[in-house]
Amino acid sequence: MSEIDSTTPDDDSRPSAADSCAMAIGYVCIEWGLLEGTFDRFMRQLFGWSHRDETTHILNMNIRQSEKITIIRAVGTAQSPSLDWLERLTRTLTTIDNDIRPLRNRFVHDMWLISQHEPLLRRTRTTKISRPQARQIEVSAFSDRSTQVSEILDLVTKIREASEELNRLADDYGAFRHQN
Repeated sequence: MSEIDSTTPDDDSRPSAADSCAMAIGYVCIEWGLLEGTFDRFMRQLFGWSHRDETTHILNMNIRQSEKITIIRAVGTAQSPSLDWLERLTRTLTTIDNDIRPLRNRFVHDMWLISQHEPLLRRTRTTKISRPQARQIEVSAFSDRSTQVSEILDLVTKIREASEELNRLADDYGAFRHQN
């Protein structure tokens, strides 16, 4: 009987694809929450609201993120510190709104058909009517997509990078606001 090397994990100690997927989606949720906080901070910078003021929290909690994006884009355009700053702001908000947000919603709200191994199957609920051939109609209620855990972790990185850029933009705007 041979000895087992205690430094080498056995198959049972490695996380399954399901465990890795759940952990990655958890990171998406954590980073998304931090991004929402960054939007709140940006709103405070735009309007000179105090971080400790109850009214600030009430306002930020009752403005949807899509509305915050519209407000930040409009005020940033109207009172831009520089053309470069405005281009960075526009690029960051567009990335968040068009790329990151929809994928985050899919990863969080789609059904996951989990297995022990990758790739995992992500099922989006969507109604699609198609005509594969003349006089034939097919109706489907789902769209399935193979997804690697690395794709979810890539989204975590994109959310974090967008949040960091928004923080830099908010800092730049705050400095601009105090100069004027």
